[in-house]
This record gives sequence, structure tokens and C-alpha cells, in this order.
Amino acid sequence: MIDPGRRLDAATTAIVVDSSCDVPADVRPPSWRVIPIPVTFGSETLADGVDIDAAGFYARLERADRLPTTAQPSPVVVEEVLRDALATHETVIALPLSRRLSGTVDGVREVAARIDDSRITVVESGSVTVALGLIALRLQAALARGVTAGEAVALVGALSAAHRAVFSLETLEYLQRGGRIGRAQAVAGSLLRVRPILQILDGEVAPHSRVRGAHRVLPAIEEFVVAHSDPDRVLHVAYAHSRRPDVIPELQELVARVRPRAVTELTGEVGPTVGTHAGPGAFVVAFVHDPPDGDGTGRTH
Repeated sequence: MIDPGRRLDAATTAIVVDSSCDVPADVRPPSWRVIPIPVTFGSETLADGVDIDAAGFYARLERADRLPTTAQPSPVVVEEVLRDALATHETVIALPLSRRLSGTVDGVREVAARIDDSRITVVESGSVTVALGLIALRLQAALARGVTAGEAVALVGALSAAHRAVFSLETLEYLQRGGRIGRAQAVAGSLLRVRPILQILDGEVAPHSRVRGAHRVLPAIEEFVVAHSDPDRVLHVAYAHSRRPDVIPELQELVARVRPRAVTELTGEVGPTVGTHAGPGAFVVAFVHDPPDGDGTGRTH
């Protein structure tokens, strides 16, 4: 772990995420590096963002006989990405997806300890998809102002605890087959035409509510945003979809109506890593306020 008192800034510190964060390449700062998560179709394993992109993934998903699976990135791949970041930066902060969704964070820690533990800090993000991307972008903003390593870790912890993400799926099939939800729930939902409203809670996918009919999904998401955000504070927001670009303007309009101080930080497409478990037709709204005790770096004034 980097010495907590060491000063970090955007010029000398790289952020390493994994491909589950769904931050488009043109949005990622040049200092970021991405660990590709492997996605397997049958006997063929492809690296997310390297061998296959979102468009190719969903096209292949439509014609696949069996649903794909994901796995942790190999130590060799993790080491390659970390060494690449250290070749151009003095220090690295790594933010893999939530430990409750994958063991990737532990694998990255093991590799970091082997390479140079004094220059790398691996932090539990407690999140995934653009919610993880949003946390990383807020960390990047703090690095641009300058922070200590300890303040950076504290900031990520505060953002992880405070951020919220709400999403809807077109079908529960992918979550069910991936072992993320019980079979009985999936069957009941399809029979009753119930649409699940899910959330990221304590680092894992959790139910929030259920609505009958697709037309009630957006009102339910609006209620979630209102319930879990403060109208008097700036709200940083990220949006993503899987094969549903039409819904993004509707979500942005919804959030702007109830939270006029909202700032869109990120709009992305759910890529192969998360798309394996969410399937097509999903969409997510993630949001967070900066910590209220100062400038978002963990300092008080």
C-alpha cells in the first residue's frame, strides 16, 4: 500500500479499473488503465474491450446456443496492466469491481504485493458498471486537486458507502442463469409480467421493488432518485444501457426534473462483463454526492 501521507496528483498517479466499469474509451483519462475481464462463449474466451466490444458481444449473444460466462482475470493479465501503469506513473490506485460480485480485487492485491506494494494501493469499490466508473471519476477529480494517499482511500470509501445505483432488466433470465437470483423468482416475474427494480446495495445486486408493467419502471426509478439524494447538493450522475440507447434521454430528463443540480458525468453502454449477467434491454442510473465535509478529498476546513 502507498504510504498514506504521500502526496498524489493526476500527473503522477494512474487509476486502474477493470472492464466492468463500462467507462467509454473516449471518456477515460489517458492515465487510466483497464484490466480486461474474460468472457467465455463455449470454448472461446475473449477479453472484454480487447477481443470483443459491446456491439460484438450482443450480436454474438443473440445467436449463442449457450449463455456466456465471466471469470476473474489471470494474474498474468493483471500484472501486465499494473506494470504498464507503473511504467509511466509513480503510483497507482486500483479500483476493481465489488468483492461481493467477483474475487478480482483479491487477485489484484496479490499481484500488486508481488510487483511493488509501496507504489500500488488497491481499494474495495463496492460497486460495478458505471457506478464504479463514477467513483473512479470522482477520485480522478480529487487527484486533479491533489490529495494524500490516505485521503484518496478515505474518499473512495466514502463514495462507495454513499453512492446509489438503480437498474431495471428486461428479463431475469441472465441473472438467474448466472446464479445471481433464484429460479423461483425468475419464473414468477415472467408469469406475472412483473418488472424488477434492482439496486447495488452493500456491494451486491439486491432487490428494491417490483412494478407491474414496463410503463411503471421509470416512475419507480424517479422515486428511488428522490428518496436517495439531496435536492440542495450537486448530484453526480452516470447512465448506462444494454441495447437501449433510446432510454438514456428519458432517464436524463427524469433526473434533471427532480434534481436540477444534477451533473451528468458519464453515459455508457453496459459491456460484455456486466452484460453477461444483465442481458440486453437493461439500464442503470448511478449517482453520488461528494462527501459534505469539504472539497471531496476527505479534508475538513
